Amino acid sequence: MRRNWSGGLPITSSPRGQIAYGLGAWLDEVGADGTGTVLSSPGSGGFVPLVDYGRRMVVVFAAADDIGRIAPTIVAVLASARAAVDRTK
Repeated sequence: MRRNWSGGLPITSSPRGQIAYGLGAWLDEVGADGTGTVLSSPGSGGFVPLVDYGRRMVVVFAAADDIGRIAPTIVAVLASARAAVDRTK
């Protein structure tokens, strides 16, 4: 799941821009060895799971709304959660 399975092919059409795809999840952040360190799989109906291996953090958002409308809120909440975890290290 944490490996880019595209074989180095260019991404020509994707709902997430140039973010690589693993096996069933987007590789939002990738380590120096190419292994995904942050994986997510947002659904169009507002369900967004995210795993951050570096922070040992799992977050699941579930909202009854379109992902496009709630994306800025999810990004803000996620940034706050990451900051909280970082303060405890």
